[in-house]
Amino acid sequence: LNSVILDPSPGQRLRRGDVCVRGWAMGAGGRPVTAVYLSVDGGNAWISPTMRAPEGRWAWTFWEAVVALEPGRHELVVRAADDSGVDQPPDLQASWNVRGYANNARQRVPITVA
Repeated sequence: LNSVILDPSPGQRLRRGDVCVRGWAMGAGGRPVTAVYLSVDGGNAWISPTMRAPEGRWAWTFWEAVVALEPGRHELVVRAADDSGVDQPPDLQASWNVRGYANNARQRVPITVA
């Protein structure tokens, strides 16, 4: 199970106002993604982006949300859940191992809004 923010990019500077955040998610073992959650405040509050149905069991589920952002620094965070009820771990420490195998921690993207 994994999810990724494609846009905006880490470290990007954006203008105040509506920002389109988009990405993809994929369930483990071909299981369907049942939910994607996006946070613009480092994981304190979550919204549900719009998801597009995947084109097959192993295909990405594309998602997007338009969020109004005020000036300042923001940390975007994305997480997904699949039909088995599994959710992504909050950070690398939750799934850490020596070789980094199966790292599917929630992606965090820092941005600045001016």
